[in-house]
This record gives sequence, structure tokens and C-alpha cells, in this order.
Amino acid sequence: MAQILFSTHATANTGFGHAARCARLAGLLAARRPSLDIALEGAFSDSARARLAAMSGFRLTAPGEPADVAIYDRMDDVQAPEVWDPAHLDDLRRRCRSVLFMANGRRDPEMPAEVTAIGYKPGGPPARPPRLLWGLEFAPVAGDMVPALPMVRQHDSALVALGGAQGSDGLLAVLDAMSRIDALRHVDVIDSPVNPIAAPLPGLRANQSQSVHRGVPSLTPFLASAAVVIASYGHLGYEAMACGAPLCLVGQKPFQADYADRLAERGLCISAGLLADNGPEGLTEAISATLSAGDQLGRAASAAVDGRGLDRIADLILSALGRAAA
Repeated sequence: MAQILFSTHATANTGFGHAARCARLAGLLAARRPSLDIALEGAFSDSARARLAAMSGFRLTAPGEPADVAIYDRMDDVQAPEVWDPAHLDDLRRRCRSVLFMANGRRDPEMPAEVTAIGYKPGGPPARPPRLLWGLEFAPVAGDMVPALPMVRQHDSALVALGGAQGSDGLLAVLDAMSRIDALRHVDVIDSPVNPIAAPLPGLRANQSQSVHRGVPSLTPFLASAAVVIASYGHLGYEAMACGAPLCLVGQKPFQADYADRLAERGLCISAGLLADNGPEGLTEAISATLSAGDQLGRAASAAVDGRGLDRIADLILSALGRAAA
């Protein structure tokens, strides 16, 4: 039986994005090749493990298994996404016949010659196939995450999903900013699987309602109907773009603000900059600007991110599996 191994993690420090990408890829692979043995290995918080265990198409395992193909999808330094662990990569190379590396930053990770690196961040290096593949065509979105037909946007609603950052200061700052925008009457908040928040949340006006959602099987209905999506970069930002959502990116870490600026330069979102440097007035201005330019932003974003990135990566994994078996 052919074996595919994803090396990833989801803890209180790393968030859920990398493990979620691996789980979605595992689901795509299992649908195409039901006979595959697919495993996810790494450190997982209890809440992340429970969320992953509820998904299908793979099993969770302790590190150390061999495999035909391994995918390295980790964030080894939560403040510096371009840092990776050579010792961990060498371990995968020793026990697996082929390795693909998911690059998190904007620089060429300079992998060993037999490792294929895949990146998508705007402003990254030029692609050098077959060892370095780069571009928005590999953005972390799958075709089944994009609505088949345009949905009607609720022009008085907002979606807030700030990822796995610890604490609620960033979220409360965003809610305070939204309380100053009269057009917004309802706010949906997506809870983090690794750092849950306490609800109800303060900060909104008396005539604004809120809903906090946990364990949502799909964010597509929210992304396809919200008048504005506020995220802190991350994979969800790309999902929002693929759904044509007006997107305002709020960086909670310096690299997130930098990446958001790159996307904003291409007209794909509004960047609110680094949250720590931005007061309520600046956040309110950025969210209001996103609402005002919503249609234009949505069209540009969905044209740039076609929602097939994970499908293309699944194709690359299956190609690597074929080469490993040859």
C-alpha cells in the first residue's frame, strides 16, 4: 500500500492553518486514490487533535513512520516563517523516498536538490521548475471551498477570523473599530481550534449582534456572504479571496503585515498594517475602505486566486508518488 506522510503541527503557539492544509490535501488525495495510507504526524493540542480526528481521509500518528512521499508543512518559528528545521527535514529524507516542502515565506528555501519546494507568497522568488514551484496558483484553497454560484452578500454583516493568536486583545480592537461603522449590524466571529475565546465578546454597539462559531465544517457560506472579512493573513485570507470576499488584513505579527502589504499592492485586499501600530481610528478607516471598494476588491481577488491551489499540490504529490514507485 502506498504511503503518504504529512509532517505538520497545531499547538497553542502555531495555530491550525498548516494542519488544516494537510488535512484538506489528505482529503483530496483519499478521494482520488482511496487505497492510499495517509498519515499526519506532529505535535497537536487536545482541541486541534479532536478537530482533526473528526475529519476523514487520514490518520494521526506519532513521528517516526516511513513513507513513500512526505510533505513538510510546518512553522518552526512563529515569528519568522522562513525559518525551517534542517534536522527535521533530514529525518524525513532518511525515512521517506520523496519529500515535498511547503515554503511559508517569500524567499527561496534552498532545498536539497531532490526536494521539491512549493510557495505562493506574492513577492517571492521566480519559479525554477521542477525543484522550486511558486505563485498564487498554489494558494491554499481547494475547488470545493469556492461556491459554484455567486451568493448574495449581506451588506450589513462582517466576518472576523484572526486565527490562532493567543489572547483576545486583537479581536477586541477589531470589534471596537467595527462598532464605529454604522453600516455593520452583525458580526460573525470564527473561534480558533487551538486558542478558544470566551463569548459573548464586548466592544460592539447595542444595536449590533454577534455570533461566535466553533468547529464550523465549512467557512465558505460565511466567506461568500459577508460584506467584509477581517483576517490576520493566514490561509483563510486566501480562501476569502477565492470566494471574492472584500478582505481587510490585520497583521498581528510583523511578517503578516508585510505579506498583507504585498497583496494590497496588487489590489487584492486592504491592508490595515500591524495591529500594534494601528489605533481604533486606523482600523476603522481600513475596514471602511474595504467596504467601499468591496466589489472591485472581490473581482480582482477571485481572478487572482482561482481556488485550485490545493488540487494542483495534490497532483504534484501523486506525481511524486509515481516517481517513488518507479
